[in-house]
Amino acid sequence: MGKTILIVEDEPRNLKLLRDLLQRFGYEILEATDGEQGVEKAKEKIPNLILMDIMMPKMDVLRQHGSSRQIPKPNISLS
Repeated sequence: MGKTILIVEDEPRNLKLLRDLLQRFGYEILEATDGEQGVEKAKEKIPNLILMDIMMPKMDVLRQHGSSRQIPKPNISLS
């Protein structure tokens, strides 16, 4: 089974770019456009990694959710 990445991004162009790039490398992609939707996706299938836009509404919901605590959280900022 391949690795799964959850992308939480509200900008459609950024989401498409990340999805297309990561799928080329064989990753299974889950998509969400806000933190609440991200929690629902993570409940359905726990991802190996979450890539998220930290400057968008409802992100605290995802950070505080219990199931996301199992996923390693490197402290990387692209801004």
